[in-house]
Amino acid sequence: MKMNALSTASAAIFLIMATATAAPPFQLIDKKGREITMAISGVGKKAVSGTVNDKKTKVPLTKLDPANLKALESFATEHGLLDIYPELSVSVTVRDSTPRKEGSSFMRHNIMTPELTLQGPRTEAIPALNATILTICAETKALFVHKKKVYNVKGKNTVKIPAADSGAPRKFRFEPIRVKFDDDEDHTNTGGWIFKYWFSSLTDPTSGQLIRWDTNYVTLRKYLNKHPEEIPKFVSKNVEDKIPSKY
Repeated sequence: MKMNALSTASAAIFLIMATATAAPPFQLIDKKGREITMAISGVGKKAVSGTVNDKKTKVPLTKLDPANLKALESFATEHGLLDIYPELSVSVTVRDSTPRKEGSSFMRHNIMTPELTLQGPRTEAIPALNATILTICAETKALFVHKKKVYNVKGKNTVKIPAADSGAPRKFRFEPIRVKFDDDEDHTNTGGWIFKYWFSSLTDPTSGQLIRWDTNYVTLRKYLNKHPEEIPKFVSKNVEDKIPSKY
């Protein structure tokens, strides 16, 4: 079985301001009295984000009429749309070791150790977060004998990230996930699991609100960007849940 010793990806992670119920549209008014109606997804420190006529739009807060800005802040607070988190980036690494199983010429152990590095602006404080990583594996008998892709969640680990005075990089290691697999890449393969993808999410530790997410499963990322209503369902997946091989 040829396997990479290290699987990693780094990217700016995605902002999701999910609420239990959708907020009604809000009327934005700029300093010249012009109005637009926006379905708001989040209000940050510098801009309000949402959709206008089914198009994603971001409006700087400095352009809004002061009275309208005050009303927007009240609206965002009421509907849980205030984003207290600064812009963050994440790097996820899954260290993948495959020692030979004692007494076997073809079975190996697969030990996967996820690590997450969190980084933000060095001049801004970072509130506390919960970080969760789903470890997604491929089944080897399906892959090599039946020529099919069968993916399952084989690990779901969460670590508590404490608040920090700045966004300086911090690294967090998760509990290892242990599985075994047959390393013969032919019709004799008897099964097992090998690492394939990771999916990470950051949530508010008090409210459970989803703050950010990311994955190295490219087609899944594209699908969730097009169908954001599916993101909470994916975040809630547990060990042994099946993951589609096509999106």
